Amino acid sequence: MVQPAADLILINGRIWTVNRRMRWAESVVIRGDKIIFVGSASEAKIYVGDGTRIIDLRGNFAMPGFNDAHVHFDENLIAEAKKYGITTIQDISIPQSIQAYQDLLRRDELTVRVLIRPILTDWKDLIAEIRHGVANNFLKCNAVKGYIDGMMCNNTAVFFEEYKNAPGNYGRYHKMMIECDMENLIREALSAGLTPHIHAIGDKANNVLLNIYKNVINDMRIVVHRFRVIHAQVVYPSDFKKFGELKLVAEVNPFHCIADMRWMEEKIGDQRCRGAYAFRTLKKNGALLCFGSDYPGPDESNPYPLNPLLGIYAAVTRQTLEGHPEGGWFPEERLTVEEAIEAYTVNPAIASFEENKGTLDAGKLADIVVLSKNIISAEPSTLLETETLLTILAGDIVYRSPEYID
Repeated sequence: MVQPAADLILINGRIWTVNRRMRWAESVVIRGDKIIFVGSASEAKIYVGDGTRIIDLRGNFAMPGFNDAHVHFDENLIAEAKKYGITTIQDISIPQSIQAYQDLLRRDELTVRVLIRPILTDWKDLIAEIRHGVANNFLKCNAVKGYIDGMMCNNTAVFFEEYKNAPGNYGRYHKMMIECDMENLIREALSAGLTPHIHAIGDKANNVLLNIYKNVINDMRIVVHRFRVIHAQVVYPSDFKKFGELKLVAEVNPFHCIADMRWMEEKIGDQRCRGAYAFRTLKKNGALLCFGSDYPGPDESNPYPLNPLLGIYAAVTRQTLEGHPEGGWFPEERLTVEEAIEAYTVNPAIASFEENKGTLDAGKLADIVVLSKNIISAEPSTLLETETLLTILAGDIVYRSPEYID
């Protein structure tokens, strides 16, 4: 049987598919914006036609494009994302960023897929505008962002016990919690087809959110929902099991772990820190782990790095970029590289009801990153030296390293 010709074929690569049925492949065959074959280089040859472009990866490592589950728009985001192999971003959206994404899409300059997430109290005023010209594979809106509490850095995350470095301070609820009925806001969003993605950092804030989610899920008899706990930064020990019981997504920020561990114990002590950035425990208890950078973060002079490889490094080592502390901070919470890659690819896709991406399989969107090193077999420190060679979005090369010649 003669196969229709491909538009692009990647051959002779070390290709990590993130598909547990077939981890490795040598080639990926693309027609239009989709993958049509993944397998051996010899089998890929039947797809070669007069117009087929063939890229010999010469043994370089390839995998699905990264999906950053937590960003905030700024003027550098789109240009920087493709340099790091990021093919999807999930944005905490304000009206200005929504407009910016729509303008880029109209000008055919949007080089990353975007999931728009307006604020839970604002979506009614914005939804008509948001959904005008949206709902394609490049720009979607199916979720909203809410807040339970503040942040650890300024002691406004809400805890059951007082801050060790600020006696009498238990944190502060976000004004959305104080001024609104959070549970009702979530129900209203769900009635419009919008999934709640809610920020909770302190152990009491997470407990409050888990109880709200339980009420909504049970009362509305929801079976498939993929509700998210954003950050899930410090979880009370008995609450971990609720993530699996409620089938929740934990949208976490691995680089925060190695940035914040310098002062976490000073603020909340050793015992509570055992429930902080507890990626292994969350996963073990059934949470679907999704990684995000939180780029650029609250400090414009010192932004969180967008590079997903630094997030993977943080998750697998729990060490600073200089390698401290030896063995990692609460090393029992470390993940494997394979698990961290899943949290940056297939898991965020599943969490967003976008199963058409996240693995390299026939029928999936052709979003791929080619890296300079095999991050599966190398030492974790190699992640800090790895560069993006190619970023492929919808079958088109949107970034090529100046040093890469195929």
